[in-house]
Amino acid sequence: MTKHIITILSITALIILGVYLPFLPGRYDSLVVTLSFMFQLFSFVGLLLVPVELFWLWFEIAKRKTSTVSNKKTKRFHIATVLTLGFITLVVSLGALTNYNLSFGILFLIFCFSLLTRTYLKLKREGISDSLKFNPIPIYLITIPIVVALVRVCL
Repeated sequence: MTKHIITILSITALIILGVYLPFLPGRYDSLVVTLSFMFQLFSFVGLLLVPVELFWLWFEIAKRKTSTVSNKKTKRFHIATVLTLGFITLVVSLGALTNYNLSFGILFLIFCFSLLTRTYLKLKREGISDSLKFNPIPIYLITIPIVVALVRVCL
């Protein structure tokens, strides 16, 4: 559990650092401004993950209490998460395109959709293994967007 907390804190810190990159000392860099805008878009659009992941977390907790295995429901949560992440990726890459970084936006979009496609195909091919084990992914995808959005609004 400590490993997951450290990972959540480090990912959150990197995203918050990305939001405030243009305000660090140094020369003006248009790519840094674009990256900051993309991180800011993620901080708000990423909140779309929270309802899906709350249901998934509730299902994970209920699954542990009843000791029943439901691969269909778990696969549905995986697919819903991948689809939501795909929409978030699309919106964030459009943010890069609106900041006049066409090539970076297209490369980001291609890279993220290739990762999402590989993840979806891996989930489809392998199925769900060790279904009674608690899956920490919902905790990551609930905590990170909420903390980043709160820090962004407060600062």
